[in-house]
Amino acid sequence: MTGGDRALAGPGRWKLPTARTITSRGSRCQQVVGADLERLRPRTVITVAGGTVAAHVLATQLSTVNIAGTLQHARPSWVAVALLGSALTYVGAALARQAFAPVRVPLGRTARVQLASSFLTLLTPPAVGQVSINIRYLQRVGASTAASTHPLSAGRCCFHFHVLG
Repeated sequence: MTGGDRALAGPGRWKLPTARTITSRGSRCQQVVGADLERLRPRTVITVAGGTVAAHVLATQLSTVNIAGTLQHARPSWVAVALLGSALTYVGAALARQAFAPVRVPLGRTARVQLASSFLTLLTPPAVGQVSINIRYLQRVGASTAASTHPLSAGRCCFHFHVLG
């Protein structure tokens, strides 16, 4: 850095935009706009701390339960009812997707996509993973990108009205 650049920056005035200006001088590149940096909000810190405590409490409670022994004493008919009820939630999600889809989508394949999206939420945030796989699915069956996003928005709105109403 030259003496003139040091004077421009000055003591106590050294900022990231000034550094960008100084370093981009003499280059033929356009000035790059930096990302906005944000601090963690207290709500985020509290949520992560609360989730950690809840996971710890749940893990310590489950460590005292003999899961294999509990499953051995379970009634097979009730296990079947529980599995059927769980499977019906994916069929229900597929029916909701069919209701708002801009193109005809098969029920079985749509139910499998909903099952896959539930596993995808283990790796991604729920809104991102489920929305992306459903948009891609609707594109694969023939809908445009714009037409694929509208039914997902309508389905989410109906879900929120149902929960709030």
